[in-house]
Amino acid sequence: MNKKFALAWLAIFIVWMGGSFVVHGVLLHPDYVKLPNLFRYGGARVHDLLRRAAHAGYARGQADRVRRRAPSDSRDGRGLPLPQ
Repeated sequence: MNKKFALAWLAIFIVWMGGSFVVHGVLLHPDYVKLPNLFRYGGARVHDLLRRAAHAGYARGQADRVRRRAPSDSRDGRGLPLPQ
């Protein structure tokens, strides 16, 4: 694992965690307040650790997928070009 891969992994993780906060902490918060029995707080710490591990695993997979993709000069016309 090189420095560029580690930075990509960290960036994807931070962006995804921030996006989750915006969706669940800001946009859906009024709906969550109306449902007081929605959450179970007994295993919240374990659930939070598992959620963060899932986010980290997803971020690693996405960074690895970007790292292994074809060079930018052989684009097939799909999506945006990613920096090399």
